[in-house]
Amino acid sequence: MSSFGELEWLRSTMEGFEQPWGVAGGWALSLFIGEKLREHADVEIALFRPDQNLLRTFFADWQFHYVPHSSGKLVTLGRAEWLAHPNHEMLASKGAQHLEILLNERNQALWQFRKNPSITLPVEKTFLVTQSGLPVLAPEIVLLFKFFTRDPRPKDIADRERVLPRLSPERRRWLERHTK
Repeated sequence: MSSFGELEWLRSTMEGFEQPWGVAGGWALSLFIGEKLREHADVEIALFRPDQNLLRTFFADWQFHYVPHSSGKLVTLGRAEWLAHPNHEMLASKGAQHLEILLNERNQALWQFRKNPSITLPVEKTFLVTQSGLPVLAPEIVLLFKFFTRDPRPKDIADRERVLPRLSPERRRWLERHTK
C-alpha cells in the first residue's frame, strides 16, 4: 500500500502554515518508508513549543483541548493560554476533523528530547519531506519515543522492526547512541 489519500485533508489544512512541522507517530513512519505500516487510529503532528500560538491563530476556528500532566482530564485550552512544559499534547478539532498536536522542545539550534534534554538533534534535521510531499518528524525521533515507552505496545514494537532496517546508517547510529 502506498496511497496516503487519508491524509489529503491534512495537507490542505496545513497549507500556508509557515513554521516547521511534520506528521508524527505511526503515520510519520508509514510516510517515511512509503507504505502504510498498519491502520492508524489518529493523526498527530509535531511542532516546536514556541510555535503553538501561531498554530492556534492559524486554526482560529478550531477548538483546542489538552490533558494537564497532573490531572489526566481533558480541559479546554483558552485562546491566550500557553501550554507549558511538562504538558506537551494539544487536541484540536473542527467538525469531523481531529488532530493531535505534539509540542517539541527546542534550544536555539537544537531539538531536545522532552524526556531527556541532553539528547539533541540539529533543528534542521528535525523534520524532513517525504515522497508524498508531506513533512514528517524525523523517523529516528519517532522511534526514540517508541524506545522510551515504559510498556511498548505491540504496534510500537512492530513499527520499530519494520522501520529500523530502512534508516540510513547516520540515523541508525544516532538512535543507537541514545537508546543504549
